[in-house]
Parts: sequence; C-alpha cells; structure tokens
Amino acid sequence: MCCLNSTMIDDKKDDQFKPYGATPGHGIEWARLITQWAVSTYGKSEESSKYIDAACKLYDRAVEDGWNADGAPGIVYTTDWEGKPVISDRMHWTLAEAINTSSILYQMTDNEKYAEDFKEYVKYLDGYVLDQENGSWFHQLDNNNKVIGTVWPGKSDIYHALQAMLIPYGDIAKSVILNAK
Repeated sequence: MCCLNSTMIDDKKDDQFKPYGATPGHGIEWARLITQWAVSTYGKSEESSKYIDAACKLYDRAVEDGWNADGAPGIVYTTDWEGKPVISDRMHWTLAEAINTSSILYQMTDNEKYAEDFKEYVKYLDGYVLDQENGSWFHQLDNNNKVIGTVWPGKSDIYHALQAMLIPYGDIAKSVILNAK
C-alpha cells in the first residue's frame, strides 16, 4: 500500500503529517497523479496505458483497504501493513481524492466500476461530509460518520473540495488552473 510512514509511537498513530501505517487516501491520490501525468505526457496512447494500468491497481488496492473497511461508509485514515484499519476516522481530503480519481479512471478506461465508485462517493459526500446548514465540508468524521476534530480541528481547507468540484469535469491532461481558462 502507498505512503509508508515509520512513526511507530503508539500515542501518535493519528499524527497529522506522519500517521502510523498506510494512508489509503494517498494511494488514491497517487493513482490520479500518475494518470494525469501519463495522459499529459503521452496522451491516450499505448505508452500511457501501462501507467494507467498501474494507477488502476494502486487505486483498487487503496479502495479495497480503505472504503467501508470497518463496516461503515467512508475511507479510513490509515491501515496497518496488511490493510486493516488503524485510524478509522474519515478525512474530507480522502473523499475528494476518491471523487477525482474515480472520475479520471472512468474517463480513461470506460470501466463502469469507476463510474459506480464516483456515484457512491458523491452520495457519501452529500450524506455525511457536506455541511448542509453552514456550507463547506466537514474536515474529519469518526468511524460512525459523526463530526470530530481530533486530528484536524475546524473546517476543511478549500483546496481539496474545490478540486473535487473541478477535476471530474475538466481535461485530464490539464491542471485545474489551465481548465479554468
């Protein structure tokens, strides 16, 4: 699994920047970055397909380890080296990356699995992560999808939420900024 961190201190497993274990959200994000790099470098070609295949495998493993991993909807923050949840909190940025990556992989592969994932993530966003009263996204939820702030207190940054609203609808080979022009 992606994003190995060597922090082994029991009381710091939920560290903001160096949590213990693997972070499925980073595996999902790297799958998107690999895909966008491959398409921007090689276009939709045989050369880019090997990178996209690798990105699909990385995404699939991260989702297998992270999505609904403890029986409740959402992507767990971290897993151990066998893919079992360590920190079951849900962070908004992992969902944003899942929305982005599933949409890009669907565009590149036409595999309905990614379209179904996208729909499921957007449904989860609407049901749990969007603050329907005050706007914005909740930054952190517990394993029961209740708002908490132990790792990241307060409201989320706009960076990930904005990308999740733009990337699925833009040109894969361009950055968010170039798509806005």
